[in-house]
Amino acid sequence: MAGWKVEYEVDGVWSKVRLDQAERIFKNYRRAVVRAAQANLKRLGKNATGNLSKSLQVGVKQQDYLIEWYPDGLPYWQYVDYGVQGALTNYKAPESPFKFGSGTGPKGRLVPSIDKWVVVKPIPEARDEKGKFIPRKELVRRIARAVYLHGLETTYFFTDPMYNLWKRYELQFEDAMYEDIDSAIGDKIPIELVMILP
Repeated sequence: MAGWKVEYEVDGVWSKVRLDQAERIFKNYRRAVVRAAQANLKRLGKNATGNLSKSLQVGVKQQDYLIEWYPDGLPYWQYVDYGVQGALTNYKAPESPFKFGSGTGPKGRLVPSIDKWVVVKPIPEARDEKGKFIPRKELVRRIARAVYLHGLETTYFFTDPMYNLWKRYELQFEDAMYEDIDSAIGDKIPIELVMILP
């Protein structure tokens, strides 16, 4: 988002302040978050095709004085990040808002997604007890059943960098906002910065 501005009133006259310094700091923060999230995906072995990694971004929207940013990417980033509770157990993702078998998620996507995944991801369990290759259709069925019953593990590959890096950038961001406002109107206005993630 280019050209952040906030409005202010002095003696009944409304004007806008450009937040150029704050926007510059935010761009550094956003770049650092995406790089850390991509590195986490790679480290965790969750980067089979690279599509999720390439899609990651920190979205931004501004409404009036509120500037909001949020993690964004391919729709399934949240399942990889928060994990998904299994229909049978929730031990892999006890805090996740997502659960297999709850009837709230999209239907019929698990098996096709796993089918695509097994093509690009080397799977050591692709052989049976006798060392013979398991047919792909059967392998996909077994994996889908295990995932459905036991869920997907929480990784926080994206939300952890958003929180952790914000601790590093928060003061820089606040100082930059003060600088932008001070250079425009010569007055320090109290600023409250709040970060809320889904």
